[in-house]
Amino acid sequence: MSPRPMDLGPCRGRRLLVLGGAGFLGSHVVDLAVAHGAVVTVIDGLVADTGGSLENLAAVRDRVEVLSVPVEEVSDLERRLADADLVVDAMGYTRHREGARRPRHDLELNLLSHLALVEALRRVPSRRVIYLGSRGQYGDERGQGIDEGSPLRPADTQGIAKGAAEHYLRVYAGTGRMDVASLRLTHCFGERQLRGGTDLGLVGSMVAALLAGREVEVWGSSDRRLNLAYGPDVARAVLALGLAQPQGFEAYNLGGFDLSLGELLSRLMPLTGGAGYRVVPVPGRSSVFLGGPYRDRRLRRRIGPWKLTPLDAALHRTVAWFRQPAGLEWAR
Repeated sequence: MSPRPMDLGPCRGRRLLVLGGAGFLGSHVVDLAVAHGAVVTVIDGLVADTGGSLENLAAVRDRVEVLSVPVEEVSDLERRLADADLVVDAMGYTRHREGARRPRHDLELNLLSHLALVEALRRVPSRRVIYLGSRGQYGDERGQGIDEGSPLRPADTQGIAKGAAEHYLRVYAGTGRMDVASLRLTHCFGERQLRGGTDLGLVGSMVAALLAGREVEVWGSSDRRLNLAYGPDVARAVLALGLAQPQGFEAYNLGGFDLSLGELLSRLMPLTGGAGYRVVPVPGRSSVFLGGPYRDRRLRRRIGPWKLTPLDAALHRTVAWFRQPAGLEWAR
């Protein structure tokens, strides 16, 4: 029997605590939870370069409680965790190149905050947690395809930190102190993603280059396939997984749209008026993931099918976001 489509109606009246809830993905989770009647509290340190911004919460700002401090500085964190029906850990620093250049800084932003959360969680039994992990935890399988049983061999500092945070949660879930579902996300894109600097993600980097009239460099081949996840679609999967009541520790991949780099660019160029792309050799020391199937059948069996936003509509909204003046993502 096929699983039933997910129903977010049971969110009404649930108490959600969203860590990193003013960021790119976290704010989409907040918006959707509020729209379905949840009572939401956001904790976000609004650290520069992480994308956390009160601007991202503008549509729901008068309907959520926001604590604009790092999680480790919340004086009553244990009480807030105990009051929550669901904790969504959306904290993250996604500047890959900067993380490789400053690994200690990357560790402080990408791991210590999660460790502070775990320390508090283990003193508050029976909490349910959804952790937003990363496809980067697997590293580059060189086109072999990835499912949840693939080895975890991260190829960059973000993958290391994301995997370490997940392991802390897994170990404490094994003690019976909490139930954790880790959602390992593929390439994410959409409104509210970072627009300034050089680490903009795959889609963001392409959009920024095309809008600036530059050619996009495609490494290896334009036939390379990849998976993309649109921010609001990720939010729907997060809430559905929370309502599915994970037991112990569970890990899931989340894919999305499957297409080639050439197909992606053919959709982006009419939207941006861009100059096109050129194929270049793969750098010998690259840690960039070179694609291949990213399988999320386990997630679909758990929460049922969920409707994806049409790809062209998602890309159109993303391009419109990048056309706005940069810098708003760090507004206070």
